Amino acid sequence: VKNEDINDIDFGDYFSYSKEEIDEYANSLLKSDIPEGLDYTYGARLNDYKPGHISQLDYIVKTLKKEPHSRRAVACLWSPSLDTKSDEVPCLNMLSFNIDDNKLFLTAIFSSNDMFNSWPKNTYGLLKIQDIICEKLGVEKGYLLTNSISARIYERNFKGVEDYLKEKEVSFCNEDDRGYVI
Repeated sequence: VKNEDINDIDFGDYFSYSKEEIDEYANSLLKSDIPEGLDYTYGARLNDYKPGHISQLDYIVKTLKKEPHSRRAVACLWSPSLDTKSDEVPCLNMLSFNIDDNKLFLTAIFSSNDMFNSWPKNTYGLLKIQDIICEKLGVEKGYLLTNSISARIYERNFKGVEDYLKEKEVSFCNEDDRGYVI
């Protein structure tokens, strides 16, 4: 995802959620509280990682301020001590931030991703995080790359996907600005 302004996104009418709901989801990535009945949230893992109560997002900002070309600006959401014993585990496993040519690039690794319902929400939330970190670092936004190891579309969403594809031009191979093909 590149050159996306999260303040001016066309959400269309393909999804089962509103702009307000996607904003609420994105904001949850910035909060460490865990609502009743949940074992974890991405926000808790990013902002209050246990053990140690570490804000991984603060660590990323601090790390990149100190050394803009560091490859240590990584957040891990998978917790072996918790997730090997739980039925509910995070699909978002890792975020890696890199500064190149005064632009902040973000790579997100998902072990599994519902490409119709969850990918748009996750992408929007990650773009929001990227914007906030760019502002704190005083750099421009590069692109967001998501890698979904097990990308899926559920049968219940086939009609919505078909409707979307009728209206949108889809490109399956684009040259990456940094020299790769995606």
